[in-house]
This record gives sequence, structure tokens and C-alpha cells, in this order.
Amino acid sequence: MSKEQVNVTIDSNEAAQNPEMTEIFVLHKEVEDYEITTLNEGDILIEDCLFERKEPSDFASSLQEGRLKEQVERLGGRDKHSFILVEGDMKDFENLQHTQMPATSLRGMTASIIARNKIPVVFCSEPQTLADMSVRIARKTVEDPEGVQT
Repeated sequence: MSKEQVNVTIDSNEAAQNPEMTEIFVLHKEVEDYEITTLNEGDILIEDCLFERKEPSDFASSLQEGRLKEQVERLGGRDKHSFILVEGDMKDFENLQHTQMPATSLRGMTASIIARNKIPVVFCSEPQTLADMSVRIARKTVEDPEGVQT
């Protein structure tokens, strides 16, 4: 069975700050086409899936500054399947002394996003895994739209 190809839209700010991530998406064998443009919410749009990409330190600073809560509310208010992808592992929260945000608070926010906002938070150890996981998630919604829980 051949796999569905997907179209990827990358936010222009994300593409400018992270050109290697853009390249990973462009070269992904299941990406048919891509576009770089301004997205009002999220960093990556693949079919009907909207992804907010965070590194662990960005997750912490976004929480500290109040941006994360706003981003989660905007993601939850969309008619798309929303996800937060963390480019790292949960254990990376332990090594963020410079943010002055305890790892327990970061884990607590992760639990809140999942339980209260119904937005999956997916930890991806490296950029290649993050790109591949987001393409696979989006592809599953294309292959079986009725089977996707919202």
C-alpha cells in the first residue's frame, strides 16, 4: 500500500529561525509540496494538523512569559487537530537552570495542556524525529479522517 503524500506549510518566522528544520521537511519522502508563509497560529501546518514547535528552553520561557498559555488557547480554538511538539525529551526540563523554572512546573504544564486543553504534547528527541512524527500524524488524518479523535 502506498503512503499518502502530504503538503507542509511552515511559518516564515520558523523557517527563518530554523532553516535546517525546513530542509528536513522539504526532503521528507512523504512530503509532496511545501510552502513558507505567515501562519497566525502554530509553526507548521500539515493538511489539517497544526503544530507548535518548542525546544525545552523555549517551552520554559514561553510558560514564564505567559505566551505558552495564549498559544495553547489559540491552538485549542482552531478547527484543526492541534499538537505541541517538543524538540527534546522530558528529561531536558531538568537541565534548564537558566530559566529558573522548576522541572516540576514544566511537567505540570505539560499535563495541563494534555488533560485540560486536550492538546497532545509529543516529545521528539531530535529535529528529524520531530519532522517525521508530524508528517506521520498528519498522514494518519488524511488516510482515515473518521478514525481521528478530536
